[in-house]
Amino acid sequence: MARVTVEKVKDFTVHPWMSSALVVNGVQYDSINNVATTNTYISVNARPFNVIKDPIYPGGRGHFEYVEFGLTAAFQANATTLLNYKWRARNLNPVTTAWVDIKPDELHQATTGWLDTTVSGRIKAVADFNSVPFEVEMQFRTNHADVGIGRIKNSSYIYCQYQIN
Repeated sequence: MARVTVEKVKDFTVHPWMSSALVVNGVQYDSINNVATTNTYISVNARPFNVIKDPIYPGGRGHFEYVEFGLTAAFQANATTLLNYKWRARNLNPVTTAWVDIKPDELHQATTGWLDTTVSGRIKAVADFNSVPFEVEMQFRTNHADVGIGRIKNSSYIYCQYQIN
């Protein structure tokens, strides 16, 4: 009988906002989202970091020490407005209701031109965000209703090294 060895530490990178379409200049964004209500956060396209389909270890669940992010969002307004945005995450197994701000709220002035913002770096495990699978989303709001729009760039990525349970 053959013995199968499964690695205890896995690393995985995903581009969860990637579109399947090819474009000439290589720049793609996820769908555009509109702020309909003044000073109310809207969630933009939450995506899971889930390695269930990993052919080497289907069911990849575990705990991580850190997660590395490279996240780009773009914002635009049809009039000058103040815009706040943040990135947040939470565990999916088990699902926690508490979201953890991985990039705290940041204020920008949005205008008619697109404003791209990128955050990158590593986040250490904390309560409610410390295991695989997990979910990541961007939220934004403006101080005027129906003025601001936001979207996530397809080159955004999530890298995680985790210990298999």
